[in-house]
Amino acid sequence: MPEAIVCIFAKPPEPGSVKMRLIPELGAERAAELAEAFLEDTVAMVRTLDWAECIIVATAAFERSYFKPEEVWLQSEGDLGERLEKVLRLALKRRPIVLAIGADTPGLPAAYMESAHRALVTADAVLGPSLDGGFYLIGLKDCPVGLLEDIQWSHSATLAATVAKLDQFGMKTVLINPWFDVDGHEDFERLRRQLANDPSAAPKTAELLRSMSEKQ
Repeated sequence: MPEAIVCIFAKPPEPGSVKMRLIPELGAERAAELAEAFLEDTVAMVRTLDWAECIIVATAAFERSYFKPEEVWLQSEGDLGERLEKVLRLALKRRPIVLAIGADTPGLPAAYMESAHRALVTADAVLGPSLDGGFYLIGLKDCPVGLLEDIQWSHSATLAATVAKLDQFGMKTVLINPWFDVDGHEDFERLRRQLANDPSAAPKTAELLRSMSEKQ
């Protein structure tokens, strides 16, 4: 029995609704294909963790061959803090540990997930800093009501504000290795460079990037 749930927050990868900042560069169809590859690679990475149950936390119901319908939970209304809190508490009713990541970190090393899992042996919370000042991962053993309230999301100070909030609740927090979200052009180019060096880190995404390069 897995001892932790890993929640992957995602939107259904439909054209015009995902990777909005990349649409001017790639077009809506290509941006959706990229989001699809990101999600499939992220699910595959989580499935390599023998201690984790994989759950896709989606903004709307959708089906794919690489996950089961019962592995999809729907996000609630509210800002990111409210949605995160509700899902984290739900997961903690089923397992003693929960970690949440987004579907926009393809190539995230499984070793970073292992580090987060190990950190929660002695810590109350773990965060994975992202290069934009936010975080790409949060892990908890308890999620009190209001833990993630009044945090400014998608801001250069989001990580610092979250650490401060966890501290207010008396939680010992560990930071693991930084990583990056793929939102805009600079992130996309960083991803290209990374997967050119190591396509096995996110094989579906690397394959798509290769086909896109060949068609240019």
